[in-house]
Amino acid sequence: MKTSVKTPEEGLSDIELSALIKAGNPDAFSELAERYLSLVRIKVLPYRCAMLDGDDLCQEGLMGLYSAACSFQPEGTASFRTYAAVCIGNRILSAYRKATNDKNRLLNVSVPLFEKEELFSPEEENPEARIMAMEGFELLKHKIEKNLSKMEQKVLRSYLNGNSYSEIAVQLKITAKAADNALQRARLKLRQTF
Repeated sequence: MKTSVKTPEEGLSDIELSALIKAGNPDAFSELAERYLSLVRIKVLPYRCAMLDGDDLCQEGLMGLYSAACSFQPEGTASFRTYAAVCIGNRILSAYRKATNDKNRLLNVSVPLFEKEELFSPEEENPEARIMAMEGFELLKHKIEKNLSKMEQKVLRSYLNGNSYSEIAVQLKITAKAADNALQRARLKLRQTF
């Protein structure tokens, strides 16, 4: 279970945390990473493949978040959240492309959620690409609702929100082993669906 001890960084805005990160405060990045972990996990979902599992992609996303915090300019027109989302997406997409390029193609035995040609880079983002991304997200949501049991959906949702197996177990009043089993079934069903 999470402790209720507050750190000084918890009350700060994302922009203030960004300034502290630039100054070298490691606690500031820990707080920022905790705030953005669910966004990173959501951005990872379409890119999981045999060459990069979810944890590897989450690490890439967190490196994108760190890069965003170090390079964010508060006087710009974009909010920190928007800027961070683009940096996280770019980093994950770059790692995915590197892992799935032609020289690694034979090693990659799983089928990604989207084919390589359907992916777009945030630099090329336009209304059409945004609509396609939203449709992909809606398709994923529909597949989850259709193919997973209610328990598997609850466990998956809680896991994507950054909870550990023990935290999920406490929330849902099940054992940690049952939470792990439900998550493994959900992963298997989603892989088979796509």
